[in-house]
Amino acid sequence: MRESRSERTDRIPAEMLAAIDGLWTHIFSDVSLPRERRHALERYLVAVLSGLATNVMLQGPDPRVLPDVEIELLKDTLARELTARG
Repeated sequence: MRESRSERTDRIPAEMLAAIDGLWTHIFSDVSLPRERRHALERYLVAVLSGLATNVMLQGPDPRVLPDVEIELLKDTLARELTARG
């Protein structure tokens, strides 16, 4: 029996979040965060990286438009959050 479109659509975010959660847990296995906080940081990370990737795509392959400053801000934010809570 084929899934309806809404069944497939409802499953995609759950599957995507589970994959991101597994990756996060693997990378940051030494940091213990409350589940809700970890999930918030996971969503934040995906949102920032997705936005940066979109900006790079819209601006073209010019290496001068790489989001170095934004990546540093993301790294600083994650380091602060993981250190404060880990």
